Amino acid sequence: MTTEKDIAETTRAAIAGEGLRTMSRKVLIGLGNWYDRWQQRQDLADLDDHILRDIGISPREVERECAKPFWRR
Repeated sequence: MTTEKDIAETTRAAIAGEGLRTMSRKVLIGLGNWYDRWQQRQDLADLDDHILRDIGISPREVERECAKPFWRR
């Protein structure tokens, strides 16, 4: 027989589990964003000067962007 107390405990456990899943998802998304940002800066650093001129970015701007840590936008 299921009591009101059992239902309350099950509900609390489900809510806590959902919170953990949500938090884990956010952490994984954040890590993915950091990796993407790092990879984009690596790709930017590999571009030739003539390509940078074509897209309107100076080598100095590339240096500044690539010097940022991966967690900074």
